[in-house]
Amino acid sequence: KNPVYEWAVKFGRLRYAKAMFANEDIRATVRHLKKGGFLWYAPDQDMRGKDTVFVPFFGHTASTITATHQLARMTGCAVIPYFHRREGGK
Repeated sequence: KNPVYEWAVKFGRLRYAKAMFANEDIRATVRHLKKGGFLWYAPDQDMRGKDTVFVPFFGHTASTITATHQLARMTGCAVIPYFHRREGGK
């Protein structure tokens, strides 16, 4: 909620991104995807909202939101999973 921080984050991200969408701006996000745009989307775990499901996660049950599935279903876009891993004990 800090305007200076928000400006700095947006300025930095728009150096490599063509667009940014507010969490609440689903329509613009869907339009962007339908036009063939790319979207980096990182859903949080354990949102505890109405659109959550419980799934296995590293041997434990965890809740996650269904928005990734919904965006793919509405737009026909491909979903490419992204994983990171730590190497060298870091």
